[in-house]
Amino acid sequence: MLPEQKEFLRIAALEVLASCHPVPRPLHAVRRNVNHQVIFHFTDEDLVSALELLRGMGLVEYETERLGVTKWWVATAAGVLHVERKAPANPPRHD
Repeated sequence: MLPEQKEFLRIAALEVLASCHPVPRPLHAVRRNVNHQVIFHFTDEDLVSALELLRGMGLVEYETERLGVTKWWVATAAGVLHVERKAPANPPRHD
């Protein structure tokens, strides 16, 4: 993947998780929603890599299913605030 695609994938994943906070989502649900936001191909491994980087930054975390190994991803409070405070692409001018 190109660096720009990795960046867009991280942003999309964080936005998906922040939009459904505090409800955790399994990887397949995150992927389904991210697919609607990006126009390039990515693998589950690419998405996990993006989520792990966001986890390292403290913006997302996961919970493991008690009876299995499924990871349920969720945005942290810091992740939600990051998305909410993100500047719009074309901020209004105040002349």
